[in-house]
Amino acid sequence: MLHAIMLRVQNHLVKNNHGVAIQSEKLESIMNDVFIFLIPGGWGTRKEVHNTFLIEKIKEISQSSKFVLTVCTGTALLAKTGLLDGI
Repeated sequence: MLHAIMLRVQNHLVKNNHGVAIQSEKLESIMNDVFIFLIPGGWGTRKEVHNTFLIEKIKEISQSSKFVLTVCTGTALLAKTGLLDGI
């Protein structure tokens, strides 16, 4: 069984443009051995690509995950970790 959670630097409700809210959990709460790690894209990635804490957490989680997937500009966040260098 897979269990999906939304992670953020700070945990709180996240609303999309349609007003749908999802409770997020703090990034530090994630454990090792993640099966699928999905890094979404969107307008927010443009400023987060300079967030050193976030980039280091993405790198740490990616290295311990079975599969790492990105969507759209989420790829820029993964690329910033250096894990895509030489591929």
